[in-house]
Amino acid sequence: MALSFWILDMTGSTALMGIVLVAGLLPMILISRFSGVIAGRLERKRIMVLTDLVRWIFVILLSLFAIANNAEVWMIIVVSLVNGICAAFFTPAANSTLQDLVPKSKFQKVAFPDTMTTYRMESKNVTNLR
Repeated sequence: MALSFWILDMTGSTALMGIVLVAGLLPMILISRFSGVIAGRLERKRIMVLTDLVRWIFVILLSLFAIANNAEVWMIIVVSLVNGICAAFFTPAANSTLQDLVPKSKFQKVAFPDTMTTYRMESKNVTNLR
């Protein structure tokens, strides 16, 4: 989401902002059905570490280009796309890891406040744009 606001600051184009958002969300929608199965069959820790490493590499590369004033719109779209693909694999692995660590009787108390806090923080960020 932060990449889309960055592109809005760079170009002033809401259309490009929408493209960056779609590039990040579309892979999650298309891949999530398969990535959940893969996360259930492979080692979750390895999936989480690998996807975070890939995200880290792409964000660092984009940051280096931005520092050198060479960042371009297509680079931001690619980073958003890679972030969406990684999130499609990371999220089911992380969620199923939480289920393994917390007893079933306390799972709702642990899982759902985190979701609501995240939602409130994202909503607050969007409403503070004006």
